[in-house]
Amino acid sequence: MNLCAERAAALRMLADYESRKTVLLKDIIPNWWGEKRYKD
Repeated sequence: MNLCAERAAALRMLADYESRKTVLLKDIIPNWWGEKRYKD
């Protein structure tokens, strides 16, 4: 996997403001658009 794809998959997003819970992009979108493209 390309470094750019790895960095994008590791993006953290705020899921719950009150508890400050975050989720990873790769956890909510496991087959995100860039993964397949960057494997080649």
